[in-house]
Amino acid sequence: ACVDKLAKLLVGLCGDEAGVRLQNPVVLDDESEPEPDVALLHPRDDFYASGHPEPENIYLAIEVADTSLHFDRDVKAPLYAASGVPQLWIVDLKAGAIDVYDEPSAGAYQRIRRLLPGERLVLPLPGGRSLDVADILP
Repeated sequence: ACVDKLAKLLVGLCGDEAGVRLQNPVVLDDESEPEPDVALLHPRDDFYASGHPEPENIYLAIEVADTSLHFDRDVKAPLYAASGVPQLWIVDLKAGAIDVYDEPSAGAYQRIRRLLPGERLVLPLPGGRSLDVADILP
């Protein structure tokens, strides 16, 4: 339900400025094709029919974690950072918070912030569009 809610919110906020892709592969390197729960992508006329998005096509990857928190944080986050995905959100359903990872460098995100309901998530797009953490959590 959280993934569907995120998709609806992001499509409404982004319009034609970004594509919203749900639970489909992104190519990080020759050996890694994770499937983020949501990916916010640079728009393409073919909607990526000619090939999966690569790091330079990704504005934001989002993982929704209930039982997968350790895997998302300890395995997927370093893969996204190493390939240069500029921002990752991990929605921690159990804690009722969203961890924002950005500034990828040397295989890790250099800045990690935990946001709680009432705090704003700013989309990594021009225009400073944002949404409240509470809008995403169940």
